[in-house]
This record gives sequence, C-alpha cells and structure tokens, in this order.
Amino acid sequence: MIVRTAYMLIWFSMMTLTACDIGEMFSDEGTDDFLESQLGGGSGGDGSATFYTEINYSSYIYIYVDNNYVGMLTQYYNSGNSPSCGANSGGAVTITNVSSGSHNWSASDGSYSWSGTFYVSDNTCSKIKIQ
Repeated sequence: MIVRTAYMLIWFSMMTLTACDIGEMFSDEGTDDFLESQLGGGSGGDGSATFYTEINYSSYIYIYVDNNYVGMLTQYYNSGNSPSCGANSGGAVTITNVSSGSHNWSASDGSYSWSGTFYVSDNTCSKIKIQ
C-alpha cells in the first residue's frame, strides 16, 4: 500500500507540474502551500527548465523528462531567437519545481528523436534547445 501511494504521489506530482504552474492551478494559498510541500517544490531551492526548438518540424514534438511526459511543442522560434525562461506557449514548454541535479530528457515527433541530459541548480532556469 505504501509503495502504491508513493507511486501515485509521484505520478500526480508530474501531472501537476506539466499541466500548469501550481499557483495557476489552485487559488487557495493553503492548498498551494500543502501541494508544494508534498511535491518538494516551493522551498526556494528548486529550479526550472524551458524546452524549445528553432526548426519547423511537420508535426508536434513530445517532450519527456526522466521518462515522464511534460508537454509538447506545436510551434517554433525563428533562428537566433529563444523563449524567456518560464515561457509556456506553443513554442516553449517550461517545467517548474525541478529538483537540483541532472535530469534526462527525450523528445520525438514520430519521425525524429532527440535526447540528452540537463542540469538544474537552485533557483535557476535551464534552456534546452531541441535541434
């Protein structure tokens, strides 16, 4: 039972982080504080990561971090341009409350696949360009 509960908490954690920022999802500050404490975020020590591409691929790019789906790119940035950290639009996917350390990522559009590792340090944002 404990393992199943922990697994569900991890799954819920990833689903919450990918759906939107926790602050956008809940308006009640007490609930927000509770979720952040349960998910390991909100302590001021976590970081974020923003994924984007400058290439116009023919289909959506699905992004995974540590084997968990985090979002998809439906647009691209013009060459030489990049999103601001924290951007969440068709051309960028940002995940927040990412624990400090190395994380593996992968992406695929059905025809092409990409993968790599990125590092997050406390209170910073890492930008990852998919190319």
